[in-house]
Amino acid sequence: MKIQRVGYKKEIYEMPNLLTVQLESYKNFLQEDVSPDKRTDESLHGLLKEIFPIYDLQGRYVLEYLGYRVGKPRYSVEECLQKNLTYSVPVFVTIRLKKIRPQTNVIESEIEQEIYFADIPYMTLRGTFIINGVERVVLNQIHRAPGVYLTIQEKETEVYTALLVPYRGPWINFSIDGSKLISMTVSKRRKIPITRFLRILGYEDYKSIIQNFLEVEELSIDDERLLKGNYILGDDVISEETGELIFQLITDKGEFVRKEITEKFLDELRKEGVKRIRVLNTQDPAVEAIITTFR
Repeated sequence: MKIQRVGYKKEIYEMPNLLTVQLESYKNFLQEDVSPDKRTDESLHGLLKEIFPIYDLQGRYVLEYLGYRVGKPRYSVEECLQKNLTYSVPVFVTIRLKKIRPQTNVIESEIEQEIYFADIPYMTLRGTFIINGVERVVLNQIHRAPGVYLTIQEKETEVYTALLVPYRGPWINFSIDGSKLISMTVSKRRKIPITRFLRILGYEDYKSIIQNFLEVEELSIDDERLLKGNYILGDDVISEETGELIFQLITDKGEFVRKEITEKFLDELRKEGVKRIRVLNTQDPAVEAIITTFR
């Protein structure tokens, strides 16, 4: 008669070693057992290759990286835990110093030498690091893939957001709500208008933002569409006869002036000899959003 424990269940798959990810990752980073000529750029080898060669300001001397060697831990894991030490290994880098004649790029002399580079924390067999006698572990976290994520939030009015997740650097969130204000936040900090961000990127004033991001139409002042209430001025008005500035879209203080197109305004332009003006159509959602953000 076969006796079976209560609650016993045979495992279909063997339980994997859950430390494999950490151990293999650090092993691939250090590649201490791989010969220098066979190390890949995914290791410390690739990081050092990004830094070297190093030139001096005059271009007379250059440091070239040739390879590295990983030493042995000075203390054991138990000693580091008892004496509050860091479990680490020394790294030695082989470099070549060249002296170059700037005019002809001829190598006058060169020296090759292995030097001490740094001590780096060494992973234990349990997948942990010991820093100043304290055992620590690196946790894997789910990371959102880089890209742009578009969402619509249902509130009193719909809020459209675009989250920009870069490969490196802070997350940037753009949003526009029922008030038609385009705003942005960096790393979930203070919300700022998108126009201020564009000014930081190099656009000198609101006029340059209009010219680069909005569709400005050039119409005759006798065009009947101007009096339907859908247009506002989109650029400065200058007299074609005298070259005099009749209307300034951006004030001296840098403020945007929302100028509606009326019959009286068009009559004033006719007296100045103006025949065509550049305007914006407020029926365009982009125009209304940018102008609202200006305000």
